[in-house]
Amino acid sequence: MEESLALEYQSNCKINLGLKILNRRDDNFHNLESIFAEIDLHDTITLSESSRLEFHCSDHSINSLSNNTVIQSYEIMRLLVDDVQEYSIYLEKNIPIGSGLGGGSSNAATTLKALNNLWELNLSNNELLNIAESIGSDVPFFINGGIQYITGFGDILNPLDNIKIANFSILLVYPNIHINTKWAYQSLKKGLEVPETYNKFLDFNGQLNWTLLKNDFENVVFSTYPEIGVIKQKLISRKVLYAGLSGSGSTVYGIFDNQEDAIQTSKLFPSYKTYLASPIV
Repeated sequence: MEESLALEYQSNCKINLGLKILNRRDDNFHNLESIFAEIDLHDTITLSESSRLEFHCSDHSINSLSNNTVIQSYEIMRLLVDDVQEYSIYLEKNIPIGSGLGGGSSNAATTLKALNNLWELNLSNNELLNIAESIGSDVPFFINGGIQYITGFGDILNPLDNIKIANFSILLVYPNIHINTKWAYQSLKKGLEVPETYNKFLDFNGQLNWTLLKNDFENVVFSTYPEIGVIKQKLISRKVLYAGLSGSGSTVYGIFDNQEDAIQTSKLFPSYKTYLASPIV
């Protein structure tokens, strides 16, 4: 009996280079401003030909055929064609859940792109972006990845192809804490009005201005989980270009222009999970 072909897809995560929550919209979403940077810490999604859809995951907390972004993506794409080859899916999780790194969103986008090719749906990039938006606000970013300026409620994406971050090393520190995103937004207590003035994250040359980067979630997260704030303080005590919370947390990262400095700094966190990553540009 011929063994079915197994195809592997790398599902990268992201960090937020600054995150400004501007206001709460009438639809209860929030307008925000951020720079998303794709990095090479990744999950792996393996698709194998099967007589029916199956899903398994290395993290048993999401070992279910419902309520995960991979299956959401699969079922949406499945509606677009009548007779297709079904797949058994195995998700190898490396990106911590609830860490602010967008792992679930990346898994969704990776699945959309893989099935678009495997099922020969020939969906355009814009069609994939529209489907991605229906799954989650961070999913569209991962259709194209790289480094992008994010506005609206996460639905307006502008590539930043000239940002020079390719040679930086990124140290991720995950403190084994799952931050509830809904709680984080509610804790900000943002009103309906957009502030009249606020700092942008880029300088006049379109490059990152490290001194302007700030994540609005840090105040509420650090006050509730002071151990996460301590991670940032330890990072900024070293030779770091910038350190901050990613998304609503709980991962804190530091950006270094020297990989050895990042490796040495990781030794400050023996009780936490640390990852050394590079930008995808």
